[in-house]
Amino acid sequence: MLKNKSKFKNKYDGEERLNRTSLVKQIVGILTSRISRGVYKPNSKIPSGEKLALEFKVSRATMRTAIALLANNGLVVRINGVGVFTTPRIPVQNSLNVATDFYHLIEQNGLQPNVQNIKVSLEKVNTDLERSLMMKENHLAVVTWKIFTANKKPVIYCKNTLASSLLGEELTKKLIKNPKLNNSLFDMLEGECGLVTSHTVTNLKVGLSKDCNFPNFQQDPSSPVLILEEIGYSQYEKPIWHSREIYPNNSISFNLVRRHNNDLLG
Repeated sequence: MLKNKSKFKNKYDGEERLNRTSLVKQIVGILTSRISRGVYKPNSKIPSGEKLALEFKVSRATMRTAIALLANNGLVVRINGVGVFTTPRIPVQNSLNVATDFYHLIEQNGLQPNVQNIKVSLEKVNTDLERSLMMKENHLAVVTWKIFTANKKPVIYCKNTLASSLLGEELTKKLIKNPKLNNSLFDMLEGECGLVTSHTVTNLKVGLSKDCNFPNFQQDPSSPVLILEEIGYSQYEKPIWHSREIYPNNSISFNLVRRHNNDLLG
């Protein structure tokens, strides 16, 4: 049985203890997220099993099981006597198949990333967004506005919305006081809340700059933009954040892998 000192607690079902299988699954999710976001770069050594076990406050046996699953998924390889390494990956500009941290995405493309935090506010959101995030009626949300730049050029304008009840009163106050905590949404949720974004549901549309309604949006009003509306889901299959991302004309190109469904081919 796991002790209460374990890093993870299920925020949704009230259970303070997790069985070993679900704990391994959470660790695999976090490490997979770190690899996909470039925290652990391709073809590089990751921290030892002993260090990771200390970080997650689990036994070495549990960590060995998690690393073995990563290896089975083709994300890492173990070299006897040397350590565990991430597998090489072909770099892409931006893959729509993977939810990627923007800061790491820009960095992976060989550009100098930076984040301009415009503002953080505590506000009521519309009914549709309340339902999407499973918020209680009239509860407040933390809304952050930020601009990601590459070599000092704005490339992504991002508005994130999170339920304040999810973050808790203390973290909400810290975030409003220090918006830099939210430079990486994924890192903040993982480090502060133990929540990993397992997948997103995304809607894409094309709009015009004049309709973006974003602070400090300095683009030609008639120029086209790509707008992504996303809901991020945790490892517990619960919605935890909403993001509205605006990509100015030609700022970032996207790659999408589409596979044939052989069952549908005649």
